[in-house]
Amino acid sequence: MRKYIQVYLDTETTGVDLKLHHVHQIGGIIATHDFQILEKFNICFSPFSVENASPEALTKTRMTVDELSSRPLTYRDGHAQLKTILSKHINQYDKTDKAHLIGFRTEFDVGFLRKLFDSCGDNYFGSWFWNPAIDLMSVSAWLLGDVRGVLPNFKLETVCRAAELEWDETKAHDAMYDIEKTLELNKYLKSNFSA
Repeated sequence: MRKYIQVYLDTETTGVDLKLHHVHQIGGIIATHDFQILEKFNICFSPFSVENASPEALTKTRMTVDELSSRPLTYRDGHAQLKTILSKHINQYDKTDKAHLIGFRTEFDVGFLRKLFDSCGDNYFGSWFWNPAIDLMSVSAWLLGDVRGVLPNFKLETVCRAAELEWDETKAHDAMYDIEKTLELNKYLKSNFSA
């Protein structure tokens, strides 16, 4: 049976409202099913708009509107770079050649990635990935159900700490750091909960 690749993706955005806000960073790791890393990438670009940027989102990502606006890559460049990277590992024209998209709270990231593709006139986000995406937040909630009651929340940081994975708050809310921790969490879950 053919083993499909995994694409771990995390985004940083100008806020949480899909109608008002936009993605400005995509952190990714492409790996085999047994966690052999094929490629890492960190794409930082100017968002489609900074007009409604949320102060909370800017504080979390330690960015300013001016810094986001002055990035040399446009959102179209970010989209093109992502497609170029994916095309090294996936044939988007082959319906049997797709990747498992994995993240933590993937509904959020997939929504913003689809919006990026749509903003660039590209309706083929789904040609790269199997649907549905694999959400490690949901997987963790199921597997860590016995300790869920003692956790203050179910953020990536909290789940990583519950799994005794190192967490550096000064690096958090950077898409590359967060997706590296997501990959570590998946390794932990597979090694501790696989039959």
